[in-house]
Amino acid sequence: MTESGARKQNFKSYIAESIETAEDANNYDPSFHHGELEVARAKNVTMYIAQKIKAQTKKVQKLPNKKRIGLLIITNFRLCFVALDDKSSSGFRRSPAYQENAFLSKYDITLSNMDEIYAYTDKKHKLVVPQNKNASKIDAIRILCKNFRMLTFDFTENCEVGRGKYIADALLQFAFPTRHNLLFMYHYREKYYNASQSIRTFSEEYDWTQELQRCGISSQNGAWRVLSRKSPESDALPRCFVIPRHLTDEKYFELCKSFRSRRAAVWVFSLENASLLRMADLLPELLNNPKEVMHSNDNLMLEHIRMCASLKCPPHCVELSKGLPSIQDVQQSYVRLRTLCSPISDRELTTQDEKFLTHLEKTCWLLYVSLCIRTANECAKNLQNGESVVLQEFEGRDMSCVISSLIQILLDPLCRTIHGFQVLIQKEWVALGHPFCDRLGHVYNKQAERSPLFLLFLDCVWQVLQQFPEAFEYSEIFLTTLWDTVFIPIFDTFQFNCEADRLQAVAEEHLVLRPVWDWGEMLYEKDIALFVNPLYKKPQMSEQEIENNRKSRLPPSALKLPGMDILSKNPKQRFSLQPRKLIDTESHLLRPSEVLSHTAESPPKKLEPSTSAASATSTDKSKYLKPSHHLWDLEIFSPCYYRFMPLLEIAQGGSVQSDLINRVILNKIYKYQKAIETENFSDLPVEESQQPEENDEFDLNSSATNSNNKRVPVVNSYFPFSYDDGDLDNTNLNEILLYNSMSEGSVLDVDL
Repeated sequence: MTESGARKQNFKSYIAESIETAEDANNYDPSFHHGELEVARAKNVTMYIAQKIKAQTKKVQKLPNKKRIGLLIITNFRLCFVALDDKSSSGFRRSPAYQENAFLSKYDITLSNMDEIYAYTDKKHKLVVPQNKNASKIDAIRILCKNFRMLTFDFTENCEVGRGKYIADALLQFAFPTRHNLLFMYHYREKYYNASQSIRTFSEEYDWTQELQRCGISSQNGAWRVLSRKSPESDALPRCFVIPRHLTDEKYFELCKSFRSRRAAVWVFSLENASLLRMADLLPELLNNPKEVMHSNDNLMLEHIRMCASLKCPPHCVELSKGLPSIQDVQQSYVRLRTLCSPISDRELTTQDEKFLTHLEKTCWLLYVSLCIRTANECAKNLQNGESVVLQEFEGRDMSCVISSLIQILLDPLCRTIHGFQVLIQKEWVALGHPFCDRLGHVYNKQAERSPLFLLFLDCVWQVLQQFPEAFEYSEIFLTTLWDTVFIPIFDTFQFNCEADRLQAVAEEHLVLRPVWDWGEMLYEKDIALFVNPLYKKPQMSEQEIENNRKSRLPPSALKLPGMDILSKNPKQRFSLQPRKLIDTESHLLRPSEVLSHTAESPPKKLEPSTSAASATSTDKSKYLKPSHHLWDLEIFSPCYYRFMPLLEIAQGGSVQSDLINRVILNKIYKYQKAIETENFSDLPVEESQQPEENDEFDLNSSATNSNNKRVPVVNSYFPFSYDDGDLDNTNLNEILLYNSMSEGSVLDVDL
């Protein structure tokens, strides 16, 4: 034996026996991404999910909040924890009941997601911040994330001495970047081929022209036009946006000088003869002078908007700062809500649970959600009555994003589809310059005001989804996943304050842009299939309208290929004994009012701009969404806020189990319809041709080892974000989800 080998043997004899040898620990190394660098690691670290509690060893099954021992690694992208008991002989266990991310493992946290880091020494704890040095001895660290996740890492059991401080120092250095180019996406140089080109970025004139035409406004002689600049400027507006047609570029920019950040009124949406616009407040020096206010450019801008209306009615100006919370209020409410949903101990959880509703009321979060929905309802009603609405706030890029997006969801069925919702976010939030970097704290900056307005918006959408489940194509899993992707600094969609910053990063740092809408880059097909709501009922439209929308989606330079006439007569549709024409969710030029008013028997109608207010009466306004905003009708967004609290999870239960049963029904319908349509019954299981016994198909307690996979998979209530897999055998879950993604029906359709 070598001298160094003898020293290692003598050293081990003086300390507690390690759970694993150094050689075994290296076998658990995760695969690093392109440009990812390891900066620190610690072996035999004890991790506690959520609050640190004592494990109940009397239970046969492993508790989800039981401590886990493994390898902790800090990189320039994430905190990576590899649990030793989560590794099988063939590699790390993959569960179909858990959402698998190509960039993050089950217990990984991106550095951008970390909000507060606490270092524990004995019984004292201290907040880890860049201005302060860490203590010389650290026993444990607790990480509280922006998406409500909380993990605790203990270094006192079988871990090398000093590893706590070593890890804390690494987090102190890399979890608080002071410059934007320190984010991981500047180091991730993997080649990318954009597969989400159907999502318009609204950075080109053609994107806005399409949006105008979709809302029934002629691009040639309509009341609005697209203003194009050579490059975006410091006003946080995109290079192209929509203004009144009768205004010249010079006159519009002259009016902009009177508004904060030079953001005058910008068009975003139209419903028949009414339009929706966003506008910043006047400069403070103008507001403080009553004479200037009387003759200010604010009133001139409203007059120009009035001239764009066919009936010349004055627009309804909504000052959002007077009826809605400020960004500071939203931030304080978010901190209180996260504290309530992330207790640091089981004792604190029990204490809060006794007066939970009182604590929830003090956060004011649901109150702010209620106010946003109420304001959107009122503005939507004005638009239905033919009255244009102008949303005005400080810089026109915070709360106006929330309200404007909600209004369009209530009025436009396309915004309730997955494709339309992504286009809506790209237009209202990304293109029009919501400061994601500042509001979500991607870069450590004391002067930047943080406020999770995007989470507030997703919560509002979730509330409407609960009240109208059949009206939305996307599910609550899609909304929750969207919130998580905000903190993955690989996709640029939610990482910048405006388009000008994004283009500057491309020019100076050679950044590779990767839109988050390319879901196949990070998720598997089984997880993307969960984005679709099985209760969704698509509005109907005529075959001629489908053909018109297909033609209008093509760019001006497109050439008609041979055989397109034949293909257009048979548009893609789901298998059915009574085929019907459904909305093409990727169409861009269908008016919101026409989507609601058409049925399968209604005659085709040309897409022409509306010129009379009488046309609004033809719209079936009863089909517009009118959600309740009362507090007693609202719920807490539990799939997002509670999913990281194992003690609250319902084992093999919850509403998600009903959702899974709906997907099983669609799965079976799809199989039978496909078999009937193709006259091929060979793929159907043999037992499905026989008469099923009572409760045979949906017996949740039957054996999971059935070779024919007759039973419904059993999952826990926070599926697919649960720490625990739920069922011992979910082998048929993948098949159900993948088949469900091919089906385009709804369990509420009467003709199934």
